[in-house]
Amino acid sequence: EAAVQWLKDRLGVDLSVLAQLGGHGHKRTHRPNQGMVGAEIIYNIQRAVKTYEKSGMVKIMVDTRVTQLKRNDSGDVVGVEGVKMTKDGKNETISLTSPNVVLATGGFASDRSSGSYLD
Repeated sequence: EAAVQWLKDRLGVDLSVLAQLGGHGHKRTHRPNQGMVGAEIIYNIQRAVKTYEKSGMVKIMVDTRVTQLKRNDSGDVVGVEGVKMTKDGKNETISLTSPNVVLATGGFASDRSSGSYLD
């Protein structure tokens, strides 16, 4: 229940309908009033991330490969070192520090290399 409330309060996700789906003994699936639940959640998360990015609170870097995590004396991750592809196709070495680091990948859906699941 706390996660549903967080999605509503923090991101504005509509999960106002409590539904009983196949195999359920009672209503337990939170759904939006209109549309699909996955699309509702993803759309609102993307909107929030774009707002944070525009405000400067988040920096999203694409075409960037992290080669090493930077750690402080306590072992906490405080940044990354890596390589970013520039607009002209050249590699640029980067070194970034931050109080918070989130690593995300394109996942299998973005892996179009030879031998990938999409090959």
